[in-house]
Amino acid sequence: MSASYPVLLPKTQFPMKGDLGVREPITVAWWKTINLYALLRELRNGKPLKVLADGPPYANGPIHLGHALNKILKDMVNRFNVLHGFDIDFVPGWDCHGLPIEAQIEKQYLKKGIKKREISGEELRTQCREFAEHWIQDQSSAFQRLGVMGQFDTPYCTMEKTFEASVIQALFELFEKDYIYQGTRPVLWSCAEQTALAEAEVEYQNITSLALYVKFPVHPRILSTYFQGFSAVSVIIWTTTPWSIPGNRGICYHPELSYVCIRVEDGNSLAWEKGEGVLVAQDRLSAIQQELGVTQYSIISTIPEAMLRNIVCLHPLYALGYTFDVPLLPGTHVTCDIGTGFVHTAPSHGPEDFVVGLKYKLEIPETILPDGKFASHVPRFFGVDMWKANIKEALEETGMLVSAQSYLHSYPHSWRSKTPLCYRTTPQWFIRLDTEDPECSLRAHALSAIEAGMVSWHPRSSAHRLSNMLRHRPDWCISRQRAWGIPLMFFLHKETGVCLKDSLIFQALCERVQREGVDFWFTDAPFQMFPELSPQMWTKVEDIMDVWLESGLTHRAVLKSRSENAQQLWPAWTYFEGSDQHRGWFQSSLLTGVALEGRPPFQSVLTHGFLLDAKGEKQSKSQGNGIDPVEFSKEHGADLLRLWVAHEDYEKDIRVGEEVFARVKDMYKKCRNTLRFMLGALHDLSAEELLPVHELDFLSRRVLHTMHQVHELLLHSLSLDQVTNPTFQGRCLNIQSFLRHLVHFCTDLSVLYFDIKKDTLYCDAPQALARKQVRTTLVYCFMFICKHLAPILSFTAEEAFTIFGKEILRLETLIHTPQWKRDIVSPHANKVWQWLHQNALVQERAYWSVHLQDVFTPPSCFGAWEGASCNAHVLTIRREVTEALEVLRKNKQIKSSLEAGVCIGLTVEDGRIAEPYAHLYENIFLELCLVSNVKILWDQEYFSVKVEVLAWNKCPRCWKLYQDIQKDALCARCETVLASLN
Repeated sequence: MSASYPVLLPKTQFPMKGDLGVREPITVAWWKTINLYALLRELRNGKPLKVLADGPPYANGPIHLGHALNKILKDMVNRFNVLHGFDIDFVPGWDCHGLPIEAQIEKQYLKKGIKKREISGEELRTQCREFAEHWIQDQSSAFQRLGVMGQFDTPYCTMEKTFEASVIQALFELFEKDYIYQGTRPVLWSCAEQTALAEAEVEYQNITSLALYVKFPVHPRILSTYFQGFSAVSVIIWTTTPWSIPGNRGICYHPELSYVCIRVEDGNSLAWEKGEGVLVAQDRLSAIQQELGVTQYSIISTIPEAMLRNIVCLHPLYALGYTFDVPLLPGTHVTCDIGTGFVHTAPSHGPEDFVVGLKYKLEIPETILPDGKFASHVPRFFGVDMWKANIKEALEETGMLVSAQSYLHSYPHSWRSKTPLCYRTTPQWFIRLDTEDPECSLRAHALSAIEAGMVSWHPRSSAHRLSNMLRHRPDWCISRQRAWGIPLMFFLHKETGVCLKDSLIFQALCERVQREGVDFWFTDAPFQMFPELSPQMWTKVEDIMDVWLESGLTHRAVLKSRSENAQQLWPAWTYFEGSDQHRGWFQSSLLTGVALEGRPPFQSVLTHGFLLDAKGEKQSKSQGNGIDPVEFSKEHGADLLRLWVAHEDYEKDIRVGEEVFARVKDMYKKCRNTLRFMLGALHDLSAEELLPVHELDFLSRRVLHTMHQVHELLLHSLSLDQVTNPTFQGRCLNIQSFLRHLVHFCTDLSVLYFDIKKDTLYCDAPQALARKQVRTTLVYCFMFICKHLAPILSFTAEEAFTIFGKEILRLETLIHTPQWKRDIVSPHANKVWQWLHQNALVQERAYWSVHLQDVFTPPSCFGAWEGASCNAHVLTIRREVTEALEVLRKNKQIKSSLEAGVCIGLTVEDGRIAEPYAHLYENIFLELCLVSNVKILWDQEYFSVKVEVLAWNKCPRCWKLYQDIQKDALCARCETVLASLN
């Protein structure tokens, strides 16, 4: 457009470039200053309450992208709830105890050349506390930088004395209800960390182990009884844990399998002598023939179960000092999937082995010490690290090794240290899951709570996943042999081993923890508190509790403890964590909730997937494919991260990479440019321009009708009222779907309204009816989009809303204060405010913030539009015209569609559909097709579209072609407008 002829170009301070890395921290500081979270709680006080319980991350380092994903999702859910009129409760928390922090402190000491045994327990705990406090502050700032709102001024952390007291109280209640017991049984043990681990602390990795086939020679006295004619007979076992061989005390067989004795007929093997006897399962003969190196053999006899039960073997390391009998014992855990059908049994090193050992009174020796070295009573291997012990060499020396092969399999590892684990039978404390009456057990009650419809699961498959884990898990080992944690405050009688159960002592301990925390337990103070408990008769338990028990009791310490009659926080509205928490926080919370309160502590559970890089591999900093969310926010803005989270289907594993963020950046530009165009087009808006809906034109009514439809889709995507409904079959909180509908609406606006109405906005007179119609529509569109975007693009929506206040309502220096409304001093601005308020587009709140506003719900009149019946008809015709114009453009007959005219032939049926707006069709298509002339021919035999290149003159101001103007002359409209402007 020529600069000689002024047009009404858009004008706004809302920049095209977000510069989010600079602007967002300013917004965060303002939200902190006004305490936005507290304002929201006050605003929605008395409304239905949605409690989103926060699963605590470890306070042991900076946040990673997984943290960002989790907290941003929770924040969006909270903001959606507030926007739609609900009260929320969100108290962020931190897991402060346990190995992750203690191990970091030990590393710091080792760097200084100080060993752990040289550090006092008090000093270690002090250092751990300071370390956790530092990272709580660091992570808290990082989460708030991402736009996460919550009770960050008073979060919960598991090392606070009030939290510790609540946990201790729950511990005593569990004990008094007979859920807690001390027992000796195999637990997964980390030698690197020298502590037992819970299932939730274990991850499985594929490793290659040395798999051995080993001979257990039948005892000579048995040989002479059952195997006369043989000089030697052996039972063969297969194992992938050679280190467990020194702990062997038995061999298991399945009582329902068939076993045979074979004679080796091949004398060329190094492992066998001709005529030697071998016992194996009959079903494994063909599979092990090659693996055992037996090429020729004959089956001598089938071995009945009664005979198997009487067979005793020698230990394969008998010659090295392992001079005890090894009996054959029945065990239903034996399979024929792999191996020989006989299972090497070390009662100290496996759950099934331990059960067999107890049943048949086998010795259960401590062969492996806490640090992973063999104990002093273990011949040949005393003091040797179990992972480095050369068991293969020892078996070769005794002649009992048949074969050794590399074997790839899944093996348990510590998810913290990434080191392999072993089973060790040690005295530990457990939560009992089973009772003599299975239907009355904690396991049964917990499974019933999952399956009986007490909880709504999202996705629904997560209920099945949690049930399977709970159904097959062992009793919960809750004791840890570390220093940094909440102690198991029990006293044991030295002679009987009985645990003291005294409610008065329990109460006194709880009260002291409430006053000063748990550190006193690690001194002599407990015995000073209770003189009747003589240290000569009683000992206090030194173990600390599993951190999953601590975090699993957050529903008690954080929700139940704050619940009042006027505001019930328990059970939580929802728990929302990664899918790995089915074996962690979801499960520990479920078990403690059912045990203590008789039901789960949550009404619903939502889960999100893991992060993957562009190649589909797990994303982590250690693999070099991680993204630092704080650094990303500094460079690109937190809103880009938030948009990425909303853009992905969080129920699945989520990919991260340059290609993904490129799409997200394009989406952000679309959203920002949509807001910017509307703000610019609304510059200098006056109340006189704001029209009733019934006075709007066809295309404007179409936009509002579409908005009404989109709003219904957005509500359906969220389905906030169905989150806790177990019978609901749809998808709740589908943020990806929500965003898709909203962005599609922005695209629809851009293509079918903004581009089309630019001529009206730029070239019509300021007070022209058509211009008023567009600007009225844009006010509705701005508020609808800005408010719905606010839970996702929290910073950008706040920025746009602020600019709206400044440019439309003339808010100035008071805009960020509680006195903001005093800035509305001009009559024009006040009238606009009144219109906005009366039409429920804005609400008067304590501060001018989009996050303190209500959602804009399009009124019913937007949906009740008679033009809806011909809307699809109009768009179909436009599509045909656009295709015809594109042919002219490709043939270089036109550069712009304004250089063309269109003749549209419509049938009688078309006329029937167009009835309400038939008289306006030519004007509608003149705008909608961006051409300079439209002719409609009615009642044609068939539908047709003809386009022609117009040889008319162009108006130098609006660029439209007219038949009745001279070259370089203005059209009648532009002449009139310029005259009025002058």
